[in-house]
Amino acid sequence: MAAHPEVETAFEVPAAAALPDLSGLPGVARVDGSTSVRLVATYWDTPALDLTRAGVSLRHRTGGDDAGWHLKLPSRAGGAGRRRTEHRVRAEATTPPAELLALVRARVRDQDVGPVVTLETDRSTARLLGADGGVLAEVADDVVVTHRGGGAADDEARPADDGDVARTWREWEVELVTGDDDLLTAVGEAVVGAGGTPRGASKVQRALGDRVPVAAATTPADGTAAEVLRAYLARHVERLLVADAGVREGDDDAVHDARVATRRVRTALRVLRPVVDSAVSEPVRARLQHAGRVLGAARDAAVERDAFAARLAAEPVELVLGPVARRLADDREAARAAAMADVVTLLDDPAYLAVLGTLDAWTTALPRGPRADEPASTVVPRRVRKAWRRVDVRARALADAGDGQRDDALHDLRRAARRARYASEVAREVVGRP
Repeated sequence: MAAHPEVETAFEVPAAAALPDLSGLPGVARVDGSTSVRLVATYWDTPALDLTRAGVSLRHRTGGDDAGWHLKLPSRAGGAGRRRTEHRVRAEATTPPAELLALVRARVRDQDVGPVVTLETDRSTARLLGADGGVLAEVADDVVVTHRGGGAADDEARPADDGDVARTWREWEVELVTGDDDLLTAVGEAVVGAGGTPRGASKVQRALGDRVPVAAATTPADGTAAEVLRAYLARHVERLLVADAGVREGDDDAVHDARVATRRVRTALRVLRPVVDSAVSEPVRARLQHAGRVLGAARDAAVERDAFAARLAAEPVELVLGPVARRLADDREAARAAAMADVVTLLDDPAYLAVLGTLDAWTTALPRGPRADEPASTVVPRRVRKAWRRVDVRARALADAGDGQRDDALHDLRRAARRARYASEVAREVVGRP
């Protein structure tokens, strides 16, 4: 399986629009003549379109030089344009490869996936070249025809049935190759000047239109405590789901992101316990606590590995005798590898996947507790103040701790402070950043 980052922007354009001259843009030495190809892609999803709703696309495509199965996942990197990571498997299988399905298991869980729409695209591509002849960006002129339902991947090349045509449109798609964000912005401005209208949705989102469920809102719809908690959960449950694929691939940053997301969700459910039905929230919190411990073992080993390496590098070279660096790295990397095996087991655990499904559902409909409908401006600050009072209690305990108790007391204070900090993030919606 191959993977690469994708940075692109797309613009809807009138049928008669002409692509502007891009040869005068900064860094562009010339524009290579266009090449044409017909692409036929069938997109797969759950019956509820969970992947498309999340900005994920899973497809089988014929035509072009990258035929096969593609999975595009939203990237955690910031910057201009739409950023995704594309995973490719060159296979003619009629169902999605297992290695791609594993990367979306957190969203698919125990559901089946099937074809939902087929897109036929007539594409002409121009390449923007730098002074050294390298490709900076590609500009694709696409005429797209959609066919609802799709069909099996091995039927993708069948002739179009006029009765099954759902929609057609033309768009220009700009994708960076070795160019930078400044070039992407410059091309975008030129395209807009030629009549292009920026389009945020992907091709499959546009093709499916209003069939795609609206993503859970990350801002409160009203001032109730339940709605403030729901919006907070929506933000951090999504971060947990986004991190899942990176965790499966062994990305240390993704492990960190997933661990922090579980902590934030746990804290919100604990601090605002009267807002949500505790009969269902407490088992979820317990499962998240277990997940946090498993993720933490992998994260801690990676942090220790890097910290030891940095401290060793700061030592005078004459004081470092023998293969100390290698032994430290090997030891901590072995601990990390063992912990990551436990992480992968966790991610495929049906109980954990069920909790993800529960949390995903709560981002749109929270099980309401006795104080759910009360004003957040009353409930939330009061509960957060209680969390900060626990910090004061732990700080006094640390001050009074004897020599043999200080490490445990310091750990308790750190946990209480972290919980209060996360609780304050919930309160920010109500009382503001200060």
